[in-house]
Amino acid sequence: MRSDSVLESIKQQLTQRVAELRREIERDREVEEEARQARATHDVLDAGEVASETALAEVRVPAEEIPLREALHLESALHRLAEGNYGLCVDCRRQIPTARLLAEPACLRCLACQQAHEARRSRS
Repeated sequence: MRSDSVLESIKQQLTQRVAELRREIERDREVEEEARQARATHDVLDAGEVASETALAEVRVPAEEIPLREALHLESALHRLAEGNYGLCVDCRRQIPTARLLAEPACLRCLACQQAHEARRSRS
């Protein structure tokens, strides 16, 4: 059983990182909106500008998803913490070592199950 101080430390770490990610996501959206408005003021785009805009749009979406995906994983960990099942491996249901949780607070699996999970994913 983990001590309350360890769980509180992890909770603070998770909460702080989620707040950072939410601020980053909001800044990215503001920058994108400003860029969209600036593009809207152009009357005509030449072929090079259209190609650049298309390439940027394709790169932009995955880049925006990274902080959002991380925030969702961290929020899920906070939910598990509130529910009392934080730190239990989703596969074997054993406790994940505290050192692993401190290093990777949103992890879902113990190291052995994570390695098995990744091996299965790489085969499919």
